[in-house]
Amino acid sequence: MHVLFVAVLLLYSTIDPCLGGCNGSLTLLTESQGQITRQPGDQARMCIWKISVLSYLRIVFYFKRYNLDNNLHSYPNHNGDCNEKNTRIELKNSQTEQPWKSYCQSGMPEPIATKQSTLYVKFIASDNDLQSEFSAQYYTLPFKQTIDLKKASNAIISSPEFPGKYPRNSYFTWSVVAPSGFRIKIEFLKLNIFLTSDCSQDALVVRDGPSVKSKVLKRICGHRHPGNSNVLYSSSNTMTLEFVSALFGSHDSFGFEARVSKEVKLYIIVVPCAIGILVVSLIVAAVVFMFRRLSASGGGHPRMQMSLLNEADHFSTTQISEADTANEANLPVYRPTTQQIAKT
Repeated sequence: MHVLFVAVLLLYSTIDPCLGGCNGSLTLLTESQGQITRQPGDQARMCIWKISVLSYLRIVFYFKRYNLDNNLHSYPNHNGDCNEKNTRIELKNSQTEQPWKSYCQSGMPEPIATKQSTLYVKFIASDNDLQSEFSAQYYTLPFKQTIDLKKASNAIISSPEFPGKYPRNSYFTWSVVAPSGFRIKIEFLKLNIFLTSDCSQDALVVRDGPSVKSKVLKRICGHRHPGNSNVLYSSSNTMTLEFVSALFGSHDSFGFEARVSKEVKLYIIVVPCAIGILVVSLIVAAVVFMFRRLSASGGGHPRMQMSLLNEADHFSTTQISEADTANEANLPVYRPTTQQIAKT
């Protein structure tokens, strides 16, 4: 029995840090996904979790359960209501920096993404608060992805959490590359991004080129139905997509789902066809010209036309004249002077 108890205790001590329980000290989480919790009745008034992942990853953090013991009924995700007397949850880039996001209000907070590969989550309970509880999870995504259409004909791209609400503070990019001589087509299958007049807060930015500095084809927000109006083309074989969302605000939008595919550029087809037609035309013209020339020359043998003249014609020398018909043109005509031929 004692052996079993020790085994269970050791197992719990191994699992608890992975689950990120509130044990009053800093808990380090390095897995690509995990969870943190604070249960009702936990004695620790302050807990810190450090999530540290690979540098090319970004962390998407969201609450599964959220019940803080505060009498605040402010607008969810409003950052200005939290103070030192409140039970609160703070998100920070390091232990020494000020929080860039705080939660203390009622209402389930929205998912949020980081701009770095490290996130500090700090829970601070107010005096005599033993009832506050929450459970949060996180997962990671590359903030830069490459979609290679050199082998595949198309690919599907979607915003984080799709078809659920996309996280606040998002910044994710996709670089789409097609073979040389192709252009890229993007077709929006579903699109519902929080609408502002100039799409300055939440938006999908489509760029005509290989980087985030390339020319903007379109900055898109709002709700759109699939159709030809939701199709864009690149001018080359590269396209870049940026999905951004503001840190503050609230929305019920699910983001976007789009299909990217490759298409042969028009000139790749038209130019060879035009050259082929020109070459064939020149060959046909040359054949016709040679045929007419051979026909005009009588198969290549010159013809001579001879006639006998009477003395009454008063020709005393040899005369050469042109033929009357087109086939006789340029043929020498031999007309010798003769004596009058006696009639028989």
